[in-house]
Amino acid sequence: MKLVRLAAVLAIALAAAACSTPYKSNGIGGGFSETRRADDIYVVRFQGNGFTSNAEAEEMVLLRAAELSLEKGYPYFAVLNERSQTSTAVLASPAQSVTTGTIDRWGSYRATTVTTGGSPIMASFPSATLHIGLAKEKFSQNYQFLDADSIVADLGKKYKR
Repeated sequence: MKLVRLAAVLAIALAAAACSTPYKSNGIGGGFSETRRADDIYVVRFQGNGFTSNAEAEEMVLLRAAELSLEKGYPYFAVLNERSQTSTAVLASPAQSVTTGTIDRWGSYRATTVTTGGSPIMASFPSATLHIGLAKEKFSQNYQFLDADSIVADLGKKYKR
């Protein structure tokens, strides 16, 4: 029984490594989205799935903010506000029951049922939100302006669409 449990844990770990939220527009399994608030003000969001770390969610929202800045023709952007959070859910693993039985020569029936699985699994779903201001140049000392090209060059290698 311990071998079966070890195999299940190993399978889940391998699946987790391969299933983190891809860097894409929001859909089934998470992704990014943005909302325009003014000509040069946007809210950018990234929603991860149960296999995405908080750090990955924060990097992906930053990458999307940099891409959006460049798409709109602005080489710089400032983070006006940011928020990261994680939602947690308890899920149940699939359960399976197997019943075997025997009938003796007198017609008596004996059955045994074995149920496996159905264990609770904790899953965390990270999200990150940035309120950004797009800029043609670094013009204010009140905000730290980020170079969109540098961010895309750096994080774009790590998270490809």
